[in-house]
Amino acid sequence: MIGALAAKPSSTQAEAIRLATEKSVHARNLYAEQTVAELTSMLAASEEEVRRAILRYKSLGSLPDNKLAALKGLEKLQADIREITGSLRRDQTLRFRKAAKASFRRGIYGGIGEFASAQLPFYRDLTPEGMDKLATRVFTLVDTDALDFMTNYNLVLAGDVHRELADGIKRVVMGGVATGKGVEDIVRDLGRVVKDPESFRQAGSKVFTKAQYRMEVIARTEVLRSHNMGRIKFHDQVGVQKLEWMTMEDERVCPVCGPLDGKVFDTARFPRQPAHPNCRCTSVVAWPLVICGGELGAKAADEPGACILPPQALEEQAKAKAAEEAKLKAAFEGGQISDLNTLTAKQLQTLAKQNGVSIARTKADFVKLLDAAEPGVDHSTLAGAALDTKLKEHKIGLLRTKDDLVQLLAQKQASLKQAQQIAEQIKKVPQAGGLHDLTVAELQEAAKAKGVSLNMTKKDVVDLLDELEPGVDHTGLQGASLIEAKKKHHIGPLKNKQQLVKALEKAAGEELAEKAKKEAVEAAEKAAVTKAKHAVEQAAAKVVLPQSPAGYSDFLAAVKEAESALAASPGLPQEMLHGHAKELALKKKLFQDQVGSMKAGELKNLAKDTQLKHWQWANKDELVTLFTETDPAKIEAAKAGIETKHAAWAEKHGGKKKAAAPEPPKPAPAPPKPAPAPKPTPPAPPVFSKKGSEFDEADSAWLAKGKSGNFNLAGKAKVGGAHEKEFWTDEAGDRWLFKPVGKAEDEFIAHGEEAAYRIGRLIDPNAVEVRTIPLNGRLGSIQKWRTDLKEKFDFSGMDPSDLTTLEIEQIQREHVIDWLISNHDGHAKQFLRGRDGKV
Repeated sequence: MIGALAAKPSSTQAEAIRLATEKSVHARNLYAEQTVAELTSMLAASEEEVRRAILRYKSLGSLPDNKLAALKGLEKLQADIREITGSLRRDQTLRFRKAAKASFRRGIYGGIGEFASAQLPFYRDLTPEGMDKLATRVFTLVDTDALDFMTNYNLVLAGDVHRELADGIKRVVMGGVATGKGVEDIVRDLGRVVKDPESFRQAGSKVFTKAQYRMEVIARTEVLRSHNMGRIKFHDQVGVQKLEWMTMEDERVCPVCGPLDGKVFDTARFPRQPAHPNCRCTSVVAWPLVICGGELGAKAADEPGACILPPQALEEQAKAKAAEEAKLKAAFEGGQISDLNTLTAKQLQTLAKQNGVSIARTKADFVKLLDAAEPGVDHSTLAGAALDTKLKEHKIGLLRTKDDLVQLLAQKQASLKQAQQIAEQIKKVPQAGGLHDLTVAELQEAAKAKGVSLNMTKKDVVDLLDELEPGVDHTGLQGASLIEAKKKHHIGPLKNKQQLVKALEKAAGEELAEKAKKEAVEAAEKAAVTKAKHAVEQAAAKVVLPQSPAGYSDFLAAVKEAESALAASPGLPQEMLHGHAKELALKKKLFQDQVGSMKAGELKNLAKDTQLKHWQWANKDELVTLFTETDPAKIEAAKAGIETKHAAWAEKHGGKKKAAAPEPPKPAPAPPKPAPAPKPTPPAPPVFSKKGSEFDEADSAWLAKGKSGNFNLAGKAKVGGAHEKEFWTDEAGDRWLFKPVGKAEDEFIAHGEEAAYRIGRLIDPNAVEVRTIPLNGRLGSIQKWRTDLKEKFDFSGMDPSDLTTLEIEQIQREHVIDWLISNHDGHAKQFLRGRDGKV
């Protein structure tokens, strides 16, 4: 090895690095537990606030009597709880972000410390300050995309916990109110945050206990993940080529990690750590353990002469990268990059980080992409493993594409340009008496007008403390510690003059930035609408009536493309969409008339020429459908009819053989004696199948579910209609619409509605389930509340020509059911339109 300062790593060096790794892991674990403790304390503080908020509303038990005061009290309580859980989410989000970055940097620092402990040349001369400085340099060098993604992923996981916590609190409160529980019982049902490990194991599974467990697992696992990632990124940057998997070698080592202990992998292909939640494993340097000498900054040589870059080389690399990024940033902000598409993906990612644009896709991005991949399906509730499965199914990447970054950075560039123009205009305005010349009272009035708080918020206090005590982390202060810090620095409850001036200047800048952002978004939306309009117009223009029915294939393909373009452009003006839709419908009708006027023989010749499968068994209506329709249901029905007839023919004739060549005639045999006439066999008795037996399973399920104790009152249902209605929730938290009968002699109405459902499902197995049930001492009918409806959820005010073929067929089917059960109330608002197209 050229210039190597050590010929071969000694066992002493390797042992020193292993001991230093164990020390680094111990510090990592301590930091993880510190993070867990802080997050748990935040959750405990929120739990106490929720308890106090609930205990303030002693009148909750009167809610079933529908008293106005109780209703108002419940609304206020729900608002208080939303504020508490929202504040918890904001505080814990900040802590998660800080922990991920800090743990990643600690991992880099730990890697440097291992080399220093092993007395490797150059590294052994580093002071603690020098190691800290080098860690900062390496942090700017390594690719932190994975860290950015994991941070966002952690926030998604934490967001799911916060949503479940808020929903769980609401469910327990509403359930307790509906069943008449006292506030003490409701508070007890929520559970507690338990800090003692032994007591926590015996705490059971309640709302706050479940939230605590999940939050602790996420925090502990992700801090360990960031730390391990930082160490591996450092090792890869300096040229370490082999890493060894290292467990804690104690009785807690799991079956997943035990077999991996001591195995050596390439650094670039080292398996993911943690291998599972709460995994404590790490990696240790296996090879090489020698420092590059001679020409500092040279790349690590190929095996077997590889070496590790010294600190000086890392310093030079960091300076070169910083200069390159500064040049790129200046060009971007100065508007010198006219076309962002000319930049590489890496340059775009660098600009995104410099300008606060995430390179990782957010959950909102995932939902938008899934909505485009599966139109009409609600993806907003997907989370965790279910979301991961969908993303893999549709091959949706976790990072934003180059086109995504170009679009977002273009908006950012437009905002910067707008801000620069505003700044130039401000410079031209003659200087007048500024905010500093106003009195405190005048500043307070100006703050009120701008919506700026006169009080010192927690963020204001933390920002001021950061200025007064630079280098000290104040984000974790709360309660008594925050009050003590305010007393120490004489920070009052109201903003002083200097703080009011600063807050007003910040608000003015944010207002200008928001305006610029709004204009950029509007410009992007306008461009998107123009693009969609052009696509629709192009697709519609391709739909041209063929000169001959033989061109039906190209015509139908153009129609399908136009229909897809119309469906994918909901943001266009409705007049435009309706105009193209009617024009499309007219062309389809003209072509259908043209094909329908052909004789059956002509249609069969056309089917034969175009090699339509089993055309010999098709009738005229089926051929007209296949030549003119784009509705998949009608096409499949026509094909099914043809295949059914072909299958019947094949069954009848498929076993027959072709007639053999005639043999020479033989003498005719003597006519046989007539057989005695058989005695007539009496016909078998008819077998009748019970219609509706296919619903026995659903009826049995209702017998188990449909008990009064399985439902909790959620409140009045203001959904229109002449009769009283209520919302009730089942054990799974799903809402049901309950319609109680007014008088005992009217109970037949509830039974009649269930009977109508039982009849209707014989015709439509997907009919909405309606059952009879006594709730709160009153008999009535109940049905599950539907949320999977289109934005225009009924047919009121709709032009019949706008209905889809499938909707018309289903409405006709419903009219048959209405006629069968003598229902004379079938108006447009009585039919609901599902997102899947069903009525």
